[in-house]
Amino acid sequence: MPVVTSNLRPWRTSSAGAVAVAAILLGALPLAVTAQDPSPGASIPPPAAAPDGWPQFLHDAAHTGVSTTETTLSPKNVQRLALAWWAASGFNGSPSVADGVVYVGAGDGTLNAYLTDCGAGGVECAPIWHGSAGWIVDWSTPAVADGLVTIGSGGDLTAWDVGCAADGAECTPRWTGSSGDIGYSSPAMADGLVAIGGNDGRLAVYAQDCAADGGRCTPLWVAEIGQEVHTSPAIADGIVYIGGQDGRLTAYPGRCRDDGGVCTPLWVGETGSVLENASPVVVDGVVYAGAQNGYLYAWPVGCATDGSTCDPLWRGRTGARIQAAAAVSDGLVYIGSGDQRLYAFPVDCREDGGVCQPAWRTPRMGRGRGQIASSPAVANGVVYIGAQGTDQEDGRLWAFPARCEPVDGLCQALWRSHGRHRECLAGGRRRPCLHRLERRPAARVRAGWRRHAGTRGDGTDRGAHPDRHGR
Repeated sequence: MPVVTSNLRPWRTSSAGAVAVAAILLGALPLAVTAQDPSPGASIPPPAAAPDGWPQFLHDAAHTGVSTTETTLSPKNVQRLALAWWAASGFNGSPSVADGVVYVGAGDGTLNAYLTDCGAGGVECAPIWHGSAGWIVDWSTPAVADGLVTIGSGGDLTAWDVGCAADGAECTPRWTGSSGDIGYSSPAMADGLVAIGGNDGRLAVYAQDCAADGGRCTPLWVAEIGQEVHTSPAIADGIVYIGGQDGRLTAYPGRCRDDGGVCTPLWVGETGSVLENASPVVVDGVVYAGAQNGYLYAWPVGCATDGSTCDPLWRGRTGARIQAAAAVSDGLVYIGSGDQRLYAFPVDCREDGGVCQPAWRTPRMGRGRGQIASSPAVANGVVYIGAQGTDQEDGRLWAFPARCEPVDGLCQALWRSHGRHRECLAGGRRRPCLHRLERRPAARVRAGWRRHAGTRGDGTDRGAHPDRHGR
């Protein structure tokens, strides 16, 4: 998914043969315009204050997908994004950004940390520190909170101190958690808790301070979700939310027990479909989750406390299956769909459980086997989303106005990155791109695009598949 902060823009798109994570560093190199002066040739100055960053998957533990402090990129200048730096990395997780450091997992089983201002003009950067997660880091995105950074891997949940080194050294974990195989889930950190789903079909919740000096932690509690968990938990107001492949959204008290036992849900939301990578989003007393039946669901957070099933406030119809999370900002819920369109629904469209129609949608961003399986990110009037493009062969990052004025119901793009082509589209005109991702045999983090590997860690063919980290 795209990641937006005031001085760094990491995002990801998919293709076979190479891996990259975008890192657009404003202030480190001249761009063509500024928010104050949109004329060609102007440069964007460094941000005046430190940004809040993008410290977790979908920005925060509640998965809002919104940065409220972005002031540099805007609808006026987003089309002038440019390459700042790149670094070696790999696989499918998104980066996180906190306190001037970019954290990203790699296919070799490491977590790498880079300074946001490590370079300019397309140079390669080296990490200021790295740590071993013990096994392949596949889809998991790091979470940073209270001086701790955590990430899931094929073996464990691992936590490090954020300032453990600055000279490229390998850091020893503060603790590891015995969650088993974590293939698809990213940790959420809030209220002193770390929550993550596992391929063992369980949600596990740990105390952030469960151990030190490399100790081994066991969960405070677990919940039986069923099949492999392909979503990431959200934490909001002391409640932990998780979606399952059985089509159920479940809500648990964050401190339901501390003996490692099994918790029962406060309430359940039924969709009748699969929740595949469509992680819950909690904003203003409403929980949103999309399903593979193509509907976006909205439930009230306090609908029950006795484990009963809650009816949704409304359902939003899209054109194909949903396998990504939503973002909520300024009265609209943004969600991508498998028909390669971005949809925007009013948050208060109805309260009777009925079907809502979108306020607007975008034109298709590709055709054939391509789809949108990336979650949107919203910042300073711009909605960013990744799409696989036509037949998954020309993945692009797109930018749309958050307060769009659609024509015939369609919202037109402000900008899109190039895919396999050499031109970009901005302001309705094609122009030469400022950056291009070549197909490379080695995995890379590149400022501009992220592409995931075409093979598994064992060398077998992964095959063409969606960018599924929208969870």
